[in-house]
Amino acid sequence: MSKLFFRYGAMNSGKSTAMLQVAHNYEERDQSVVLMKSSVDTKGDDQIVSRLGVTRRADLLLSSGQDLRVALQKLLGERDDLQRGVACVLIDEAQFLTLGTGGSGVGDRSARRHPRGCLRYSNRFSNPRISG
Repeated sequence: MSKLFFRYGAMNSGKSTAMLQVAHNYEERDQSVVLMKSSVDTKGDDQIVSRLGVTRRADLLLSSGQDLRVALQKLLGERDDLQRGVACVLIDEAQFLTLGTGGSGVGDRSARRHPRGCLRYSNRFSNPRISG
């Protein structure tokens, strides 16, 4: 059974650093990890950036309206190193994900009717510090 862990905290509290440490720990045990981040987060372009200076390229940049499951399945089909399976999916800036079953994922009424819908990325915040 899959588990969901959510780490939250104030800005500069080390969330991205902790996520990169988790990825390292899985890979040290020879387990595959997929790292994702929001395309709205322009800090570091396609890199996940820690304030300590640790960086790592994201495996997936999620665009607005993109279905996370479809994007992950596509990535699994494209990368030979993930054929054994993925032990952990880590998402930086996960607050940009919404629940949806179709449509845009932003305020989608069907998402409220179908709680088992897929996660979609949406830019539903207008924070100039994030969107650049």
